[in-house]
Amino acid sequence: MSRNARWPALLCAFSLAACSGGGTLGAGTSAAGDATLQGAAGSPSSGDVRSGTLPDGSVTADGAVDSRTSTFPLDSAVASPHDSAVASPLDGAVVLPIPDAAEPVPVPDAAAPDPLAAVLPGGRERFVVSLAHLDAAARSNWVRLGTYTFRPDAGEVDASLYLWSQADPVQRQGIGTTPAGACVGGPGEVHACEVLSAGGFTGAPNEVRTGTYSLSNEADGVHVTLHWGIRGLRHESWRVVPAPDGLFVQLAFVESDGATDGYAAGSHAELSARRAVATILAAPGPLDYHFVGWAHDAVSRHHQAFDNHAYTLCDDSSWVATYMQPASPDNCHSGCSAPYDADTTIQYTLSRVGQHDRRDTWWHWCTCLAEGRACYDRNSHVKPLMQALDDTGTFRGWVGVEASFAVPATPDVRGADMLAAFVALTP
Repeated sequence: MSRNARWPALLCAFSLAACSGGGTLGAGTSAAGDATLQGAAGSPSSGDVRSGTLPDGSVTADGAVDSRTSTFPLDSAVASPHDSAVASPLDGAVVLPIPDAAEPVPVPDAAAPDPLAAVLPGGRERFVVSLAHLDAAARSNWVRLGTYTFRPDAGEVDASLYLWSQADPVQRQGIGTTPAGACVGGPGEVHACEVLSAGGFTGAPNEVRTGTYSLSNEADGVHVTLHWGIRGLRHESWRVVPAPDGLFVQLAFVESDGATDGYAAGSHAELSARRAVATILAAPGPLDYHFVGWAHDAVSRHHQAFDNHAYTLCDDSSWVATYMQPASPDNCHSGCSAPYDADTTIQYTLSRVGQHDRRDTWWHWCTCLAEGRACYDRNSHVKPLMQALDDTGTFRGWVGVEASFAVPATPDVRGADMLAAFVALTP
């Protein structure tokens, strides 16, 4: 059975944005005819690769080395402690030797408390974060994507963010990468088009600031509150949620005077570290995907799966992967004119953006919107991503945003914008 056949398209009902121009992960389309993803997929491109070899000599499948930090013990570039979803059962009972009666039974020392836990959220200093203000009644919504670095010695937090706002819309831009090789151009394959992302994401963050933070014990656990001196976003409050395996921390959004939603994940991994696209496709999946989006004066929320295994790595541009969602009557049912509307396939591309940071990007669009041309450059879905790594440097997913502003010629142009915040994490 083909990879495409394994994953039937989701109904348009999974996503209001999918049927109305928003681009979430459900198969379906927007009112503009813009596609959404099958029941699970994802995307910003990154600086997945660096030249050289890992300490163990391993090299990633894209011909370049995963830029793992040497601060922590690491496995090979592709394999990880999380590559197996289920641990192997023991063949039989484990028999421990009984100590001699004359010998004292050794008692292990109690684990020393982590001194960072009292001064850092979950004991972690580096987080990737997506944040959004999404109000169905407003057309001044915004999304932010980037990193938070906590400095316990000063009680301060540094934010390095990309900000996209309906008050100052920017158009999509090419990232300088066109998929090549066996992943594009053939029957049922994605077209060889330059990958698009949100305007400005290939450059430096456009919002860099420093604030203070405080930790507090609440009824539902430890909260961290960030205090900023900027108009419209003076504070954010998050609940600290350690991962079950103890290797990274999530922040669950609680409230803010400016943001309505957010997702964050943190660890000890350096922000200059990243995983190669080949490693992402081999990671445990599908990813657990939570999305909140704004499109056509409505806010929608969805919890779906993101199938990282559905994508094909490009052999001639190994930092890119593609997926062509098969045609379905639930896809692309508006916005496409005859005779092109007969083709309801959806094209997805996942690519790195930066080589030495966490940036990736995810781009998708209905094939019929191109009206017979190879590529589509209008109201496609552009979704910048930031990789979430755990303490060992293992890929654990993404936080991301959608910042798809309608092209100027679009009727009711601001009403046709598509904005979102989301997270997709390994199981």
